[in-house]
Amino acid sequence: MKTPLSVADLAQLIKFMGMLGSDHDGEIVAAGRHATKFLKSRGLTWEEVFRLPDPVQTVITVTKIDGLENHAELALRILDDMDFRTTMSNWEVEFMTSISRRWSTLTEKQEFHLKKIAARYVFAQQEARSRSSPWTNV
Repeated sequence: MKTPLSVADLAQLIKFMGMLGSDHDGEIVAAGRHATKFLKSRGLTWEEVFRLPDPVQTVITVTKIDGLENHAELALRILDDMDFRTTMSNWEVEFMTSISRRWSTLTEKQEFHLKKIAARYVFAQQEARSRSSPWTNV
């Protein structure tokens, strides 16, 4: 059974990762084994720990959870988040502004960029939620 990593779990995992920089081969091997055993005990793999959100699923999730109807509303939602907006390049802000005014179908390239920005937005939201409560599982 998969168990979400708590803040304490992440601290322990980071400790193991820090030991990978040892000058002693035995410590490096032991740290890797302990970290892998630690993850397995929680039903997790390395891939699951380091996997980033899938942009396609992210856009679908944001749309369903927030009740957004289309790409224009998604673009407006992202632009309205001033904390996230400060992390966007000028080009991304201009792009999202133009998308927010566009009600016709997006081109493949526009959809790709929208999904990429949306994935970063959702990831930032998840990070903010996990920082706001030290008891929240990651």
